[in-house]
Amino acid sequence: MPKWAIPGATGFIGHVLFNAFDPEEFQLVPSKHAFLQDLRKEEEAFDLVSGANLVYICAGVSGGAGAIQLDPLSFVTPNLQIHLALFEACRRAGVGKIVALSSTTGYPDSDQ
Repeated sequence: MPKWAIPGATGFIGHVLFNAFDPEEFQLVPSKHAFLQDLRKEEEAFDLVSGANLVYICAGVSGGAGAIQLDPLSFVTPNLQIHLALFEACRRAGVGKIVALSSTTGYPDSDQ
């Protein structure tokens, strides 16, 4: 039975992905820290992916249009740090396959 880890399983995309799979067809690798993880830290990322042979990376830092308008690049660095830590953790843990989901949100200038 495949063992999967889904960092970000409680987020916008991650929870949809999590709910789309039949738990009789895969085993979810449990998280030791649940919501308390800082996935920018490689050891915490490693704890999450250890034991998995497939990882769907859905984790990220996000904010609304107001936050993006005030500081458009504020989410780039933490999201890159999360992905880099997870990729390295997956390499160290011997994960066979990684699916990385990501998005860049942009809002046009507006007078409203």
